[in-house]
Amino acid sequence: MSEIRTRPAIDHEPVRQALLGGVLFIFCASLILPPLLSMRLHGSFYAGPMAVLGPFALLIPYLGWRRMDRFKAAIELFLLAFLTSIAVLALTYAAMRLRFPLADSALAAADAMIGYHSPSVVAWLETQPLLARILGSTYGSFFPQLLLLPVLLCISGHVARGYGMILGYLLLGIFGSVICAFFPSEGAYVYYGLAAEDFRGVNPKMGYLFLDSFHAVRDDPVFTLELGKAAGIVTFPSGHAGAAILCAWAAWGWRWLRWPFLILNLCMYLSALSHGAHYLVDVVGGTVVALLSIRIVSIAMEGRWSLLVEATRRRFPTEPA
Repeated sequence: MSEIRTRPAIDHEPVRQALLGGVLFIFCASLILPPLLSMRLHGSFYAGPMAVLGPFALLIPYLGWRRMDRFKAAIELFLLAFLTSIAVLALTYAAMRLRFPLADSALAAADAMIGYHSPSVVAWLETQPLLARILGSTYGSFFPQLLLLPVLLCISGHVARGYGMILGYLLLGIFGSVICAFFPSEGAYVYYGLAAEDFRGVNPKMGYLFLDSFHAVRDDPVFTLELGKAAGIVTFPSGHAGAAILCAWAAWGWRWLRWPFLILNLCMYLSALSHGAHYLVDVVGGTVVALLSIRIVSIAMEGRWSLLVEATRRRFPTEPA
């Protein structure tokens, strides 16, 4: 607790306002873009989650009235993280709807240039059943961490860190949705001809689960996205790798969570290669996007938006020299 007391409090309101604006932006984009691409969202895509989460939203004004600010922030971030995830999912499907040529050959060639060969890594992991089970378990921690870690941070008093984490996740989703459109991929399992029945220690489910949705959104003349049937269909950049770095960064400010979440997210980071059918270059791409997102969030948390704006103006002047 001494660590919390000795550090000056960070005003989280600028980060909160940026997050609210960003969520509104991607929510509107997720409604506008699909129809332009002959794609529609099923009626329950947003209605279902909102019906379930609506009662939680009603707690926010009550908690504010009771001045239970930490719990108010925790509920708000839980809802914003959920809404962000759904909106980003819709945007990634819209990106795949653009039908750029498959990039598997280019991604595999990039791996080869740095000496990485996915089948060899998977074959080695097959001889390490305990490690394979650990990586498989941590691969599934992606969404629970995004929902629960900000709640823990808020309740513990690290409110700004909680808002910063979800703002970083929002930026990660926006950058990833734009980049992934140019690099659609079936993944390393398919590219290297690894069949599901060939696996013993490694659970290959997530490396194949997305393929039906991936091909449907690219090939169906009129595609309808249903939340219950959706899957993560982005390979480059890796969302798991990016989220692992983001979650480890968010937890680092609280010494009781620091090391457990670092270990958990190191495993999730590596599991993207073994259980997510990612190429190594996918993970590198996710790392770069995550570090960029964290840098922007750090500037916001330090109250230095003006420096970011000034740097942008110098880089892209609006007046003739």
